[in-house]
Amino acid sequence: MGDDPGVGKTPPTIVAIASLGFPDTLIVCPKNAIGVWEAHLEEWYGHKAKLYISGRAKYADIASPGVLITNYEQLGDIVKRRQYWSVVVLDEAHKIRNRKTQAFTNTKRISAKYFFLLSGTPVFKGAQDLWAPLNVLAPMKFTAYWPFVGRYCFEDVGWGGSRNVWGVKDPLQLAKDLSPYFLRRRKVDVLTDLPVKQRDKIPLHMTPKQAKHYVDLVREMMTETSEGLVLTPSAAVRTVRLRELLVSPRLLAIDDDGVAVPALMEKLEERGTPTLVYTPFRAGVRVIAEYIRRNKWAALELVGGLTPSRTAAIVREFQNGTDPNRVLVATVSIGSAWTGTAAQQTYFVGYDWAPQINIQAEDRMHRYGGRGYEVYYFTHRGTIDEHVMDVLGGKITVENLIVNHRLILDTGRI
Repeated sequence: MGDDPGVGKTPPTIVAIASLGFPDTLIVCPKNAIGVWEAHLEEWYGHKAKLYISGRAKYADIASPGVLITNYEQLGDIVKRRQYWSVVVLDEAHKIRNRKTQAFTNTKRISAKYFFLLSGTPVFKGAQDLWAPLNVLAPMKFTAYWPFVGRYCFEDVGWGGSRNVWGVKDPLQLAKDLSPYFLRRRKVDVLTDLPVKQRDKIPLHMTPKQAKHYVDLVREMMTETSEGLVLTPSAAVRTVRLRELLVSPRLLAIDDDGVAVPALMEKLEERGTPTLVYTPFRAGVRVIAEYIRRNKWAALELVGGLTPSRTAAIVREFQNGTDPNRVLVATVSIGSAWTGTAAQQTYFVGYDWAPQINIQAEDRMHRYGGRGYEVYYFTHRGTIDEHVMDVLGGKITVENLIVNHRLILDTGRI
């Protein structure tokens, strides 16, 4: 099930499990989604799920009938104890798209009568991302990786003789082959009352101090701060430091707020309504939240590594709050498996270089029950920030060509 993020894949899946009488069912999901599945099962059907999570795993009952919820990190322990289930649900199933990961290996050790794979972002690079989930669903049809790639993807030989794979070579044939296994509902078709999402850039010019450090990092691969030198021994490290600098120079111990965070505060004051804010860096969450609080707004912080109950409490506080001057600041990577429909707009101070991650984050607001539809990305003119934003548009085009396969079949054209 590859529905648009925000359409709602959990409800129909739970209905399907209930229609089967809640047989031996294993639900595998990200850690922060465990509480969501547990709450919905109990709220809608009065079914008490069992949990297999860190600290309690060895005491979990995995033999008796019912629903067992776990996360991907615990899946290896489960398959050692039990491999056959009546129903298996993989939430955020793109986590198994890489055939070389332990998550995929563990999944292949499971036998089940029914497999449900759920993902709002099933494609990141190209058609090759679909081989692993399709191999789980139909191993006799989608047998081996490289024949699949040869049929559906473009290839060339990279540095050192490595094979580069990307895109989709035969969209019409892929659409036909996907059709029996891949369901997708689009927001425009299902949530007809939801305003169409608008995504815009807010171009900025760096502060003089910020620009100086940016140029130093680009030209010299180092810059001097009040706490010493910031060194970038490789191109990869330099790229990260440049991106941190654009979020806020304070991430590099530079005494300057930069331009993006003050610009964000101006937008918040202008709107005066609940808002979601994302940044790619955990330290950036704290810097942004502290700046917002200094300006007399309430700011909640949501980052990875929190317990499911703590994550749920933070989201609930944002959702049920009465102060219109409140913001939930989160890392982009945690933009899944929770709902932020109280927000009226979303801002990105920095963004992920995988466009699907950004889209998932956008759709915490733009989903069933929400009214906010405006999404803004702060970009800095003449920087890597601005260039990558343009590149991401092409990646989204490839993804849409693959996941919206029904449109190709229904219209007969690409």
